[in-house]
Amino acid sequence: MPTELGMWLELGALGLACVVAVVGFMKKRSREAGRELPIPPAAGAESPYSPPGTPPPLPDEVMAAEADEGPLEPFNRVRCRWVRRWDFLVIGLVLCLYLWPVVLTILGKTPDEPPKIELATIVATMVMQLFFSAVIIGLVVWRIKPVRWLGLNWPGRAGIEWVKWLVAVPVAIGATWMLLTALYLSGFIQWVQSVEGSDGQQEVVRAFQEINDPLTLAALILMAVVVAPVTEELIFRGYLYPVAKSRIGRNAAVIVSAVVFAAVHHNAVALPALTLLALMLAVSFEFSGSIWMPMSIHAAFNGLTVIGQLAIKFGYATPPTS
Repeated sequence: MPTELGMWLELGALGLACVVAVVGFMKKRSREAGRELPIPPAAGAESPYSPPGTPPPLPDEVMAAEADEGPLEPFNRVRCRWVRRWDFLVIGLVLCLYLWPVVLTILGKTPDEPPKIELATIVATMVMQLFFSAVIIGLVVWRIKPVRWLGLNWPGRAGIEWVKWLVAVPVAIGATWMLLTALYLSGFIQWVQSVEGSDGQQEVVRAFQEINDPLTLAALILMAVVVAPVTEELIFRGYLYPVAKSRIGRNAAVIVSAVVFAAVHHNAVALPALTLLALMLAVSFEFSGSIWMPMSIHAAFNGLTVIGQLAIKFGYATPPTS
């Protein structure tokens, strides 16, 4: 559950996302209005989406053909022509579920103590994340092939794609850690902790120090290293990002998806670092054209975090002091 400070920071971040979305939408509409409209084919002319001798396709057929088009140019490889208007309603419903703790904080319904994370809670969270992902997959796969939607055939035979992966993972994680270090050295983290009256840790991170049951700890590791990277990347990069991109453009969508991703984690201390990480996750998706790259970065980041927490738990490392 977010604290009062965390609530205001999250609302401010979401407000920023709304401003960026509006600006991106207006700029995209302006660019589209400035383009010369194509001349419609004459009567009896053949459509580029149909074989010779067939009637012009319906609008939905044209959209399906565009969604299943060939490789796109670099840094613009995420397809979004499959998006429909009702996808925004689905995104809104998903975000409402993620942001429900903020609503409870506004209403003053937050518990006096942080919720205790148990095996049943972890399993329920994983089931919920998998359910959301399954629903989104079901909503999209009938419009565009999964291989083209998520770039599931990456890295293919090109060796350069492996080089991109080997560079992107340490760069993204290293940049995030450097920002966290800068926030600590600047006193931002200590200030947030003093205002919140707590250590500012996310409940899941704190759970690694509190849980002693091996089965519960194993379930927590599974959720952090496997389930969360897969499901969150499907939801935020695989679905939310292209839906936003279809209306506000690539650059604005990168920012909006990153800010929303950071906000729904309800961690005031890590909000700037999570925003930076999410920015690089979206950029890596566009750069590679495959969901495998942001999933790899996300899983590696969470995995290293888990290793660090386990090292602290079993006495192999000590946490930094405020």
